[in-house]
Amino acid sequence: MCHNNEIGDLMEGQVLDHPTRPCQRYICQNDTLITVNSGCVFNGTCYRIDSEWQSGCQTYKCDVKFQNNTVWYTSEVKVPRCEHGDKCFEKGQEWVEKCGTYTCKVVNNNGTYICEPIRIRQECTDINGNCHGSGDTFPYNCTGIPCDCTCATDANPVRYRCQVPNVK
Repeated sequence: MCHNNEIGDLMEGQVLDHPTRPCQRYICQNDTLITVNSGCVFNGTCYRIDSEWQSGCQTYKCDVKFQNNTVWYTSEVKVPRCEHGDKCFEKGQEWVEKCGTYTCKVVNNNGTYICEPIRIRQECTDINGNCHGSGDTFPYNCTGIPCDCTCATDANPVRYRCQVPNVK
């Protein structure tokens, strides 16, 4: 029999999960209480070795590594994704929002993934909210006066070249 002030008595061969520490269990063996870890703790939840789970846009996997005679339980990002608004995007995936085209850039920084949306193209917006590419001419509202504008996307941000019609 094994005894511990925190968890009480355990019978020989009995296994008990720790009441407040996820992934930690006790085993009573030869009248000795042995503490073992059984997985990865992520946001207070224990995940078993080789299991996968979703958190936000990321898919994680519980992995075990042996280094310098030490066992490490690591929660690694298996599939890094970009989160933008309420949507998830794969690495390199493109999407359009408000006349801008974005791509998902994923950078591994010492084992930590940094995912950020990068704007790769921007178009002009007309008076009705429609998108126009470089060289397109479209109606626009020039400080309360309707005018015709040409979109120039060679600069960041985009430029509008507008002409106000002659008022008689």
